[in-house]
Amino acid sequence: MVDIWSLDGDPLLESEILDDHMVRILARQADTRRAVRRVSEKIAVSGSERRAKALAALMLLAGLRSLAGFIKEMCRF
Repeated sequence: MVDIWSLDGDPLLESEILDDHMVRILARQADTRRAVRRVSEKIAVSGSERRAKALAALMLLAGLRSLAGFIKEMCRF
């Protein structure tokens, strides 16, 4: 078993796959809020059906890292 927090999330930045960016939020990284912003940017350019599912998943994952409030604040803009 591996604790995802022990993994470096930065290599996932290079991926074109949105789900990789979502998983990155759970991994260790220098700037978690920056990672959330990057994921949000990827979600924004995805199709409307994918966008709704991805945003729900982002909120769930962000809640595990106590970032849900940050995401809600970002969505106001």
